[in-house]
Amino acid sequence: MNNIGLFGYFDSSLETYVDASPKEAQKFTLRDGDFLFNTRNSKELVGKHCIFRMGNNANAIFNNNIMRIRFASDVDPEFVSHMFCAETVQRQLDAMKSGTTSVFAIYQSQIMALPIPCPSFDVQREIAEKLNECRALTHELEGIHRSKLDCLKQLKQSLLHRAFSGELTATMPETIGA
Repeated sequence: MNNIGLFGYFDSSLETYVDASPKEAQKFTLRDGDFLFNTRNSKELVGKHCIFRMGNNANAIFNNNIMRIRFASDVDPEFVSHMFCAETVQRQLDAMKSGTTSVFAIYQSQIMALPIPCPSFDVQREIAEKLNECRALTHELEGIHRSKLDCLKQLKQSLLHRAFSGELTATMPETIGA
């Protein structure tokens, strides 16, 4: 579950090793392009989803809190993943959540009944590619923003250190025309 990030991201850096029988491995092994949906979690985290990317995870399996969906060949998983990030689908998913104080769920029957408009495969790919470009640009901008915030934080700490150690002196501007 921890590998499924918010807004359709798969994080391959977090690995947990489990023992699985050959029968379990066959049933739960993931393939590149599988759509994963977190069916049980806290209220804010149930409904996380992503597209599994193989990378170095050749023997990855999923647990019973995850639903794996393999689409027909005329459905692009990335398009569906982007649709699941859309505000209208997010509202529908929020309405489906049921649970207790700490554990909420969305059931397979609810997901399968969720209406997702699917244009032709070529249009789905085109939309997904454009949204992937936007997502990449957003990540790049977030990185730049984080870097600038870090620089400003370091500058502030440096100025405070210099001020409290007496290295900074106040200077008065000269009066013009005096």
